[in-house]
Amino acid sequence: MILEPIQYICCVCGAQLPPISKDHMIKIGCAIRINEEQYLYFCLRKHSEEEITRAINGVPKFKKASELKRGLV
Repeated sequence: MILEPIQYICCVCGAQLPPISKDHMIKIGCAIRINEEQYLYFCLRKHSEEEITRAINGVPKFKKASELKRGLV
């Protein structure tokens, strides 16, 4: 069994967040509980509610390599 701490990542910018408990992250306002098993994490006071909502509901910003080769960007 691996006992390394869980690494939390911001859903908006991809920054690594400090390894603190989920409950504490919710309490300080940098995590949202979606359901019993899913949480969303984000930087505290760095992103607006609009940015967080856009990141949750938005379309991924990456492009497939095949699209770049064909000029479909």
